[in-house]
Amino acid sequence: MAGLSEARVGAIALAAVVALQFSLIFTRSVNWDEFWFYHLILQFTAGELTMPLQTLHVRLFAWLPALAGNGIDHIVIARIFMFACELVTIGAIIVIARRFVTMPAAITAGLLYISAGFVFQHGFSFRTDPMATAALMVSLALIARRPLDSITIAVVAILIAVAGLVTTKIILYMPAFAGLAWLNLHRSSNKTSYILRCVILFAVTALLFALLYKWHVGGLQPASKAIAETGESAGETNSGGIQMLAGAAKWMFFIGVPPYLNMIYKAMLTAPLLTLLSWTAPFTIMLGKRSSAEKFALLGFWAIILVPLFYKNTAGYFYVFMFAPLAVGCVDAICLIQRRYGAYLLPFLLLGISVGVFAMERRDVIGNQREIQRTASALFDQPVAYFDHNGMLPDFDKKNYLMTPSGMATYREAGVPTYRNAMKEDVIPLLLSNWFSLRMTLLSDDDSLLLPADLKAIRENYIQFYGPFWLAGRNIEAKSTYSDELLVPGEYTVLDAPAVIDGERHDTGSVVTLKRGMHEWSAPETDSRVVWGADRKDPVKPWDEGPLYVGF
Repeated sequence: MAGLSEARVGAIALAAVVALQFSLIFTRSVNWDEFWFYHLILQFTAGELTMPLQTLHVRLFAWLPALAGNGIDHIVIARIFMFACELVTIGAIIVIARRFVTMPAAITAGLLYISAGFVFQHGFSFRTDPMATAALMVSLALIARRPLDSITIAVVAILIAVAGLVTTKIILYMPAFAGLAWLNLHRSSNKTSYILRCVILFAVTALLFALLYKWHVGGLQPASKAIAETGESAGETNSGGIQMLAGAAKWMFFIGVPPYLNMIYKAMLTAPLLTLLSWTAPFTIMLGKRSSAEKFALLGFWAIILVPLFYKNTAGYFYVFMFAPLAVGCVDAICLIQRRYGAYLLPFLLLGISVGVFAMERRDVIGNQREIQRTASALFDQPVAYFDHNGMLPDFDKKNYLMTPSGMATYREAGVPTYRNAMKEDVIPLLLSNWFSLRMTLLSDDDSLLLPADLKAIRENYIQFYGPFWLAGRNIEAKSTYSDELLVPGEYTVLDAPAVIDGERHDTGSVVTLKRGMHEWSAPETDSRVVWGADRKDPVKPWDEGPLYVGF
């Protein structure tokens, strides 16, 4: 280490971790909500997006679907932008930390953030978190290092307003902003003037948020289905924001045992040094020789560690958002380690943790996801309407909402058979079984996921055709006769053996056009199948039952 400064060693370790993470942009599997994030862009470009909040990204990335390649290729391109946001976040961490500690400790704080397991894996993901985190951390850096003049007020107000339209959980950063404001007020020679500037900042931020919201909503077109079912008009889209805020509040907070307790454990295990330092941070802050205002400011950054005690959605990607201010809150603990063991120890240990997470990454799953999209294109000459978990086929027309636990609970509480209703209004020949709960619904007697009317409609109208691809059709047992309601009209191909449909015999390979309504089915010889699509043939290659996602 001779000839290398302490800051340079930390910078080299940070650069090495950044380089390792950059390679994951192209090899890490696309997470389910990244597909949904991209699906919202497609809805926007098609004029069908009705969600006004947490969708500002659709305007930033409206150009993405026009690029060459498939949906996964587009998501990978968008990840590069998110990676840039993460680099901005790291820079902001260092800038804020530098106000309190020396440069080696400030760089180590940035390294502490990116080396945390969940941040290393999800910091570049195509989600709201990297964008909102970058905007909020830059805002904090400006407040920490610049006077609260008109330029700072304008820039910070814009950043916070944009972050608020990206995600409603910006309120979780309030202690960090309050701590810095208190520190600046304590150091200000004109406290009345500083308080007035804070009030102006708050007012300007609220005004910009309202203006941006109005502008964003003005470009949204309610889907024709939403108009038919709810009677909303284009001018009534604003009510969706109020409803969404109410829904967000309902699903953001909890009392009792954290629903993602396993994620909290994993977050600690994959970031052991951050966990250790964050536990010691309040003691090192309070027992240190700083002024009470500085201690209050650092505790404001550290306070976000309490969020998992009341905030519900603490899945793996949340820690990209949470760990940024926490890293700043740990700077005194970092300094304590550096004073006792030298400035080289932490960078080497953090680099080692990142290398370990990097080595355990699965790089084959994204290939399985690409195979899903290739297979869908091979099964259908043109994109069709379909049901699935998260919008995994971006070029196809997803007809159901995102199947998250909160989304499905809201659907069941509403009691409206939206799947059956969609099948009665549109031709939906495909159901992609790309979620464990959805597979259980199709392959077992588990009736907990969907409403009875939707369960009946789906189980009667779709059959497994190729791996997770369930096509509209019927499996007809030999020498059996029964009747049910066909909800997916179109051309069907008879496979395996002759079938009798509504009293008329159709030989194997025959194509029959069926209308929506009641039909009678029988197989006079052996088991037969009737599958949606003209001249349908079974794929020659067996389906590779590899995983479609990597767990958090």
